Amino acid sequence: MEKQNDRNIRSVMERGPAVMYHCAQYWDYGVDYITPNITQLLGWEVAEFSDNPMFRLEIIHPDDLQRVLPKIPELFETGQQKHEYRMRKKDGTYLWVLDDMRALTTEAGDYDGLVGYLTDITELKVAEQSLRRSELRHRAIFETVLEGIITIDSGGIVKDMNPAAERMFGYSKEMVVDRNVSMLMPEPYASHHDGYLARYLETGEAHIMGVGRTVMGKRADGQTFEMNFSVSLLK
Repeated sequence: MEKQNDRNIRSVMERGPAVMYHCAQYWDYGVDYITPNITQLLGWEVAEFSDNPMFRLEIIHPDDLQRVLPKIPELFETGQQKHEYRMRKKDGTYLWVLDDMRALTTEAGDYDGLVGYLTDITELKVAEQSLRRSELRHRAIFETVLEGIITIDSGGIVKDMNPAAERMFGYSKEMVVDRNVSMLMPEPYASHHDGYLARYLETGEAHIMGVGRTVMGKRADGQTFEMNFSVSLLK
């Protein structure tokens, strides 16, 4: 019965979505066992790894290997590490994997090798890169648009300010961020602003959302000026 259970466990490991490997010594000393589903993931045969224990390190992208290697010694203290890196497939292309590695210890608490679980995260990394490019495009627009743009949170605290708004109000972004946006308003608007915002949060009625109107602003030197003002809600 125990042998049957062992076979069942082994079958699950070898056919599951994650590739499991085992290192009898250290992570960079080579693999002494890897599950057959490595072929489905990368195209390489198990024999590639068993004949050359260092083969796994040879197919990790050199840039990623240099990034990961210095962190491995910490595994002996933490007991677990997760790393994202690229591995070269048999066809020469690379895919991203998440390597979830766990240190093994003896009953006496001594280090006794490690196991790792490789999961394909290529689609996730592609999505992250696409999002990052999108964020960079939006940041470029935010920084170069001629209109002044200020973002605030639900408490009226400024979270961002573009260069056009800096020029308009005579403040640098660092002088305004994390302060109440009412500092950019003359009285009586400054005193009333938090009340307007609180009522909106309580009732959901947004009389000025999307509406352009002429209001008064206050520059860093205290001078007031007319400006066209509109508000958009971000969720």
